[in-house]
Order: sequence, then C-alpha cells, then structure tokens
Amino acid sequence: MKPYKFSLIEYSCLAGVFLSLNSKTSAQVIYTDLEPDIELQFDSETAFIDMDNNGTNDFAFLKTSEGYYHYWTSATSTGVYRFRHGIWAGPQYSFNEIAARSITHGSYGGSTEYFPYALELGVLINESLSFQNAGFQLMGSGFYQTAIGSAYWANRFGSWNPDVENGYIGVRFKINDDCMHYGWIRCTTTDSTKRLIINDYAYETVCEQPIEAGSLISYVDIQNESKNFNATVYSFNKNIYIHTEISQNTELIICDLNGKQIIKDILQNKYELISMTNYKAGIYLVTLLNDGKRYDKKIFIE
Repeated sequence: MKPYKFSLIEYSCLAGVFLSLNSKTSAQVIYTDLEPDIELQFDSETAFIDMDNNGTNDFAFLKTSEGYYHYWTSATSTGVYRFRHGIWAGPQYSFNEIAARSITHGSYGGSTEYFPYALELGVLINESLSFQNAGFQLMGSGFYQTAIGSAYWANRFGSWNPDVENGYIGVRFKINDDCMHYGWIRCTTTDSTKRLIINDYAYETVCEQPIEAGSLISYVDIQNESKNFNATVYSFNKNIYIHTEISQNTELIICDLNGKQIIKDILQNKYELISMTNYKAGIYLVTLLNDGKRYDKKIFIE
C-alpha cells in the first residue's frame, strides 16, 4: 500500500473537517443536496421531502392552478378570463410542523389560513417560531387576467410572493427517537410565484436542538466556536464574508471536503470578502487561526 503524505497545512484542513463532521455521538447536521433541483411549475405537480432519508416522506410541496371567467355584473355578457395559481407546503404527518404565521378570519369560528415563513440565511430555527401542522399551507399565490389593460390583477398572498431567491422553510419533525428535530429546506420561487425550485435541506440530529437556516454546522458547535474565537463567517452568491473582532494577523485557510487547501491568506481587517468565483459549487471549510485560537465553519458555495 502506497503511503499518503500530507503537509502540516493539509493536516490542519483535515483536522478541521473531522472537527466539523465527526460528531455522531453529539450534535450533528445532516445535509442533503438535491441533484438535480426539484422544480414544480405545472398544475397538480407534487414533490416530497424525506428529511432523514429513511424512506418515509416528512413534507410535501404542491403547485396548483385554475382558470375562470369573471363578469363585472350579472347583465354583462362578456367577461375576462382570470387565472389563479398557488404554491403550497405541508407536513405528511400531523406531528410534523412548518414554521408559519396564521390568520383567522372572523371573530368567532372563522376559517384559519397558514403561510410558511420565507426565512433568511442565518435565522435561528427553534421553539420561538410559530409552527403549524395544518395540511397544505400557502407559500405564495396570485391572480392574473388576460384582458382589460393589465395581465396582472388583484392580490398576491404569502411570504414567498413576490419571488424569493434562496429562502428557507423552517421545519420540525419526528424521527425514530420520537422527539422533535429542527431543520430547513432551501427554496426559490420564480416567474411571479408560478414556479417553485427546491434546492437542498438539512436537519439537526439532537432532539430539540436549534439550527440556523442554511447552516451546515450544529448550533452546539457554533456556540462552542464563538466562545473560542469570536467570528462571523457566511457565504452569499460566490463570496465568503468574514467578520472578526481581531483586526490583524488572523490566518485564513479554506479547504475542500477532501482536505485540500485552496486558499491561504493573512487577514488584516475586521471585515473581509473572499471571492470564490474561480471555484466550483460545493461545501468548503473555512478555518481562522489567531494566537492559539481556532474557528472552523463549513459553508456552501453555489
């Protein structure tokens, strides 16, 4: 067997990967990348998400549409054709839930509608959010017409309307341990909320443990890291953003998940932007080193 040799820098990268991934006995985020992305754009198209990939679907998404003629008065002989569409999300079991707001119509006994939040990157998903276990909940809906001046008419509903790029649905669901696990599902709505794209999803393995929207690192690790090295690292588009409380001589190392170092630099400012336009999409490990302190974070580059 040919021995594999690696440098101290490569060892630092690998150690960081192991710190982030080798935590099955404690907190861990399980991530699933959908290849290709799931897209819904036609009437009655449905998609299912199995958060823990155990063969049982936990959540479902639905695209609906319908058309009808609208007459301004009962005496009007001609009308305009109106089109209504909707994108929905819902749990497959009553004990699974989606983070959503609720609106009740009428003071007593009125109907209640549920609208899943379009969470931003980094929002903490925990018990402080309002969770709903109702059937299909309305992400976004719109009404359109084919005549009388404008192609668009009337109201748009839901947090995902107008279009949202890379928003997150917060969820909590049960696994075999019969306790609730928090997770996120990244989605995009396009074409005036007539099309839904489901990109990827992740969940926390520890019961009742929060997760940050879009994060691939356990919140337990995030808290531990913040005690050791105060830093904020996140990605957006093809850039990595870094904010540290230490303004000088912070060593930056970026590796891929195979432990290969791709970037090494010394940061001299509290705020830094690292371009990743020359690197392919995927998961990378960002390591910061300063005066014996260490910070590791996994980030996803699209």
